[in-house]
Amino acid sequence: MDKQKHLLKKIITSAIILTMLASVMAGCSGKDKEPTLPKDAATTASQITNTTTNAPATTTSTTAGDPTSETTSATTPQSSASATVTKGSQTKLPTSAHTMTTTSATKPTTKPTTAPTDDSDETNSVEKVTEIFDFTCDFPDTEVKIEVYNDPKNGKRLPYRLYMPANYDPSKKYPVLLVLHGAGEMGNNNSLQLHNVKKIFECNGDIVSQGFVLCPQTDEWWALGGSQLTGKLGSVLHLLEEVQNTYSCDADRIYVTGLSMGGYATWDLLANYGHLFAAGMPVCGGNNQIGNAAAMKDIPLKIYHSKDDGTLPFSYSEDTYNAIVAAGGKMAEFIVLDGYNHNAWDYAYADRDAFSWLYAQKKSTYGIDSYEYVPYFTVRDSKGNVVISEEDVRMMYYIGGYDENEKYVITLNMMLTDSGLSKLEKAYTGKSNTFTVYWANEKLYTYTASGAPQSNIFAMVGIFNDETVTKFYETVNWILENRD
Repeated sequence: MDKQKHLLKKIITSAIILTMLASVMAGCSGKDKEPTLPKDAATTASQITNTTTNAPATTTSTTAGDPTSETTSATTPQSSASATVTKGSQTKLPTSAHTMTTTSATKPTTKPTTAPTDDSDETNSVEKVTEIFDFTCDFPDTEVKIEVYNDPKNGKRLPYRLYMPANYDPSKKYPVLLVLHGAGEMGNNNSLQLHNVKKIFECNGDIVSQGFVLCPQTDEWWALGGSQLTGKLGSVLHLLEEVQNTYSCDADRIYVTGLSMGGYATWDLLANYGHLFAAGMPVCGGNNQIGNAAAMKDIPLKIYHSKDDGTLPFSYSEDTYNAIVAAGGKMAEFIVLDGYNHNAWDYAYADRDAFSWLYAQKKSTYGIDSYEYVPYFTVRDSKGNVVISEEDVRMMYYIGGYDENEKYVITLNMMLTDSGLSKLEKAYTGKSNTFTVYWANEKLYTYTASGAPQSNIFAMVGIFNDETVTKFYETVNWILENRD
């Protein structure tokens, strides 16, 4: 009877094969939370005062008659068939370095809900995990200043959050990313502007945490206010100057991005104050700076817009892009999306290749656009050398079940590319075949290989926490699906 119960238990367990992680995407990390746990801190900036807020993250704010008003309800991230730059080696030289290009990404249809089968691949022997680290799959918290800037030059009041670099050292210089929200996040609670910024931290937190991230909030249109900078966008420039004067910022690496109404603002800054920025990422913005296209022809750009955008026409970004081309620009790339409606930021702010590119840009090296892709997932040997990364993996999935000792275990499966298999084979020296799997720079688990892999399906078994493993593989699979 015990054997029958045990068999029945195994049958039931085998019927609960967890779905492929890519099919349960609910955000890069699977959780709707703020990018980091903020820590209030004083600042030495002369015109900055502290403020506290308690507004719920689900609050919405729109402006009547504003063409870019959008509801800030949570959205399911969209996957795509292709990303922006052809990968194949760690060092990349995108075509945008030489000529204007467009690339496309389309929202996929229904995804499979079971682990894939591949008759051409035989599974290797399952490797045993020898050590599991206490990992969270969260990027380390960075200090965040929750402040209000009282602009002494125009009298405007500007709530903002400033995320400090990890392990900030005043003797070093750090890049600054300016993020401008859309109309749906307007207000003065100093919280709502983060709603669509979270994906940047969830999918690219290890990249952006190497510098400052500045997130101001406006309760009116992002307007420069003429040459005297009397508008809220003018105050943003004053605030950016204040931050640079207060902290150790790298003036050669100031970046700007914005979505919807913030996309309009991004174009305004790039066209009128482009000399301040090393690169820009306008997302589903307007066509407000077509007449100033020549002023942006030498600025590295990644432009995002979805063809089915029902709020701001796709033609706005397309026309601006074409105007830059006509002006002789060679440093822009137009990422054409489809199926995202107005939520192009779901793709743009999770585009790891784009943020690898962005943080490699410098004003002093305009036109030299080579950069190194920053891998999200890596397998490293005992000396810490990267053996394979997500670029060497076609797909990941996992299966839960009970082992012969009736312990619940999870088997992790990686379907390697031929190149990935070759790299892993070469790493098996026969001497020290201990490998550690990393999520960014966080150790996940270690395994000791029993022998060189013989096929493209590589499996490891261990006792894992379901929620943490799910979070990790959801994110990795999202990145896998959004690459070329």
